[in-house]
Amino acid sequence: LIDGNNDSLVIDDTTYTLTHGNYTAKNLATHILTLIPSNYTMTYDSITNKYTITNSSANFTINSTSTCLTLLGFTEDEDHISSTLTLTSDNVVNLSGQYN
Repeated sequence: LIDGNNDSLVIDDTTYTLTHGNYTAKNLATHILTLIPSNYTMTYDSITNKYTITNSSANFTINSTSTCLTLLGFTEDEDHISSTLTLTSDNVVNLSGQYN
């Protein structure tokens, strides 16, 4: 699922490279938390099928240059800027490998 085409997450202009492989939604959140700074939390809501990312101390931006936005449920080609230290994906998580 994660490969060279969708393995980058860019937060505040810092790139984090996801390890290639197949993940469940919960496992992907756990993996991302091992990469990003410890002041972030990331949760998966199995009812809404969305991720929520929170920074404990400052607003942040998930940059449009991230290649994993569709996987995480965020609209591609736009920056996602938190206003209350939190961002929730605007679409459902898509770990199917199919993009419609």
